[in-house]
Amino acid sequence: MSKAKNAIANQKGFSYILTCVLLIFVMLLVAVSVQYVTVYHIARTQKNEMQLRIDGYLTRYAMEEYDSLKQGEAWGQYLDRDALTEGVYDLLHNESDSYVMIQSGVSELTGDRFGVMVDYVISIPFELFNRKIADIYVPVTIVSRYQPITGGE
Repeated sequence: MSKAKNAIANQKGFSYILTCVLLIFVMLLVAVSVQYVTVYHIARTQKNEMQLRIDGYLTRYAMEEYDSLKQGEAWGQYLDRDALTEGVYDLLHNESDSYVMIQSGVSELTGDRFGVMVDYVISIPFELFNRKIADIYVPVTIVSRYQPITGGE
């Protein structure tokens, strides 16, 4: 430890090199941290945007199929679940400069509700000093469902 103090207190100029190396290292850590936060923000924003788009589509689909729902019939047999999943699948394919969506899949929910479960992976480029270092793959799962509210007791 005393050698490090001596190197910093050295008046011959060696401490300037050590200081510059430490400063470059700290700046590199800051740059990597900022880029990581940017990638995290892109992934989070994309997931929230896609959740809203899928929820909106499901709401529109529920309003279109409302006739069978409001009659109190067994509405499960009237819903075209294949059309629902195809409509959601069409929503998934959007382009962006900051990410690429790959490996998307849509599956339908069954039971006393209808909806979809969407699984996909987004690829976000990790860039440092305007150079692409790697692609970061972020798996995303979104569940959007409509479940009728039963009468309160």
